[in-house]
Amino acid sequence: MLHVRNRLRVDSGFDLANSTLKDRVESALQRDVITADEDITVLATNGTVRLYGTVESYYEKAQAGDVAERVLGAEVVDNNMVVRSSYDLYADNPFIDYWDVYDYDWYEYTPPAPVVTTKADSVIKEDIESQLWWSPFVDSDQINVSVEDGVATLTGVADSATERRIATQNALEGGAVSVTNKIAVQ
Repeated sequence: MLHVRNRLRVDSGFDLANSTLKDRVESALQRDVITADEDITVLATNGTVRLYGTVESYYEKAQAGDVAERVLGAEVVDNNMVVRSSYDLYADNPFIDYWDVYDYDWYEYTPPAPVVTTKADSVIKEDIESQLWWSPFVDSDQINVSVEDGVATLTGVADSATERRIATQNALEGGAVSVTNKIAVQ
């Protein structure tokens, strides 16, 4: 689709004289930072505002239309402004415009240091079992916990995938550095 024609009309219930509406739109365009320096001609007829002129970019054209739409009494805005510069559309085609972050000197990935714990494995196991026991979403009687070097291994049976996932969260909250979840879902 190359063009969309907006034919919606907003009834503001606020009738202005054509000259008053024209003056309000011109004043609003002059107050706007983007459109203040542009040479924009405004015509107003029965709530319909028509904008004419030439601007540098599509952004300025859109901004002029937006400013005119916000004026009380403007029911329809017909933006007939012409853009001076024609820009090509910006598009990314990975088959033509391919680039790789590794091509740049500023990109160097250094993996983070391994996470270590200061708690003993037996303490981590007790804390995980406590987390599982207090969790309203996990049946702790069906889950076994073992911990080696801070890595918790969960085995057993869960009633749902959600219970399995929450058991992993509980193990991490209990102090495990990482979790190997071998819980089977019934």
